[in-house]
Amino acid sequence: MKCITHSDIDAVATCVRCSAGICQECTNGTFYKIDNKPLCKRCNYEVGLENNSIFKSALRGKQIKMIIFLITFVVGLILFIYTKNTGHSTFSSVFYMLLCWGVGFIGNFFDKKTDNRSVKVQVKDAYEEIKHPFATLIGKILGFFIVALTSPIQILACLIGIIRVKKQISENENVLNRFIAENT
Repeated sequence: MKCITHSDIDAVATCVRCSAGICQECTNGTFYKIDNKPLCKRCNYEVGLENNSIFKSALRGKQIKMIIFLITFVVGLILFIYTKNTGHSTFSSVFYMLLCWGVGFIGNFFDKKTDNRSVKVQVKDAYEEIKHPFATLIGKILGFFIVALTSPIQILACLIGIIRVKKQISENENVLNRFIAENT
């Protein structure tokens, strides 16, 4: 088998995605690898573009999540100050603030994570929720207030996540630009 890029040179490996032959020079020049196996030039470029799309989608989700947490955080603080100044007790003012902060949990729906657990485990969890509805309700209410208490930490975590994803996007674009420069 000959190299897909250099038709006069014998292949020493095959592209893990398209099974095209790759010579030693192309194997050494691969930018992306799948399971530490080389990709041909076309598949390298396609994987780079796919990574860019994945990173940008993740960035959008994290930015939406952070905006939601920030809005509910600020509204909660305003609500706390307003209720405190209108004569409400400290307990009720804090309760309203935490209630508003807890609503920020809807931001988690925009930062998608797939459920990689087995179907058996998911069914077992659903069965436990039906079997113990009161405990499930108490757990969800406590979870709501735990999210509320950790709202400032969630904002910081979102900011760190956004910075990391932006760094991944930048590094991936640098690799794509190097790839384009070396292959044109």
